[in-house]
Amino acid sequence: MDEKHEHGLAIGKAKNGQYYISFCGPGGCFEKGTYRQNSEIVNDPMYKVIDENTIEVKGKKGFDKYYRVKSRSNA
Repeated sequence: MDEKHEHGLAIGKAKNGQYYISFCGPGGCFEKGTYRQNSEIVNDPMYKVIDENTIEVKGKKGFDKYYRVKSRSNA
């Protein structure tokens, strides 16, 4: 894996039209649904979908931008 992609988000389908959002690092990913609450993402003020490959996620200091990269094998 490229070093610049050691940390990021895994986003996948959950129940009821929602998605899980998990933070991933070199040691793996948070359990689904434990890093952040499941969300529909669209129309959720915690997320800004920029395009199909870019999302901004609200944290304590504002929004952080994440870009889609090739999936990890342990996501």
